[in-house]
Amino acid sequence: MTAKGLRYVVADSGAASATAPSAQVDLRRRRSQGYGLYAQYAAAAGKPTQPTASDAASPGNAPSNDAYVRSLSAARAAAYMTALRGGTSDLRTFRMADGSLEFSVKGCEADSRRQLYGSLTTYAELAAVPQNLNATLTAPVQRDAAYLALMRRWSTCMADRGYDYALPSDAQARLKASYERSGATPALRSQEIATAVADGTCALRLRIPSEVVAIRKRLAGSLLTARQQAAMAELATDWQRATAAAQRVVRST
Repeated sequence: MTAKGLRYVVADSGAASATAPSAQVDLRRRRSQGYGLYAQYAAAAGKPTQPTASDAASPGNAPSNDAYVRSLSAARAAAYMTALRGGTSDLRTFRMADGSLEFSVKGCEADSRRQLYGSLTTYAELAAVPQNLNATLTAPVQRDAAYLALMRRWSTCMADRGYDYALPSDAQARLKASYERSGATPALRSQEIATAVADGTCALRLRIPSEVVAIRKRLAGSLLTARQQAAMAELATDWQRATAAAQRVVRST
């Protein structure tokens, strides 16, 4: 994009791995934004979200390229997106049994994906197949005895902090119901933040992100077919190659 005389905003994701438990839970973001529900309901009502100084400092609020494109005039934004992703005739669809992924074969984005992944087919497989297979494990995970025991420990941890929830999803569901009834009020925003921080603190104390990954891996070994497991092993090799290619690019800049 720079070679075309255009700016591309790359947000700093921070030094912590995005897959690390602390990054998944992101207590820093929870302390300023909760689950992000207030911002959603405030925006729907046309209210300002009133970001705080800590909001602005949060890595999750780093300027994004999408925000930059929205700041351009319509004509400049259209030209920018053509340079980045080509036109509508350049779109292709990668189809799976349970979904599809649309991507462009032209523009700087496609060129960068070829450089990283070797081909756009490999990019599409890596972007869609693991997530699709992972989604098939969600229901079995939620029925697993180890997961149910983990959720009981989480519920006890939350009760020690004054919250009566059986599952993390119950906390968000109850807050959403309150927002639906009362709108985006400062009191609800404070309640949301306090709940989200307590939830995240319990999740880290009980190592919930790591424990859930372990349960998923165990179930994948028994529920995925031999063909699916072979495909995932091949994609893991492709991912390692892409990571190595990305590291070479970073070192050269």
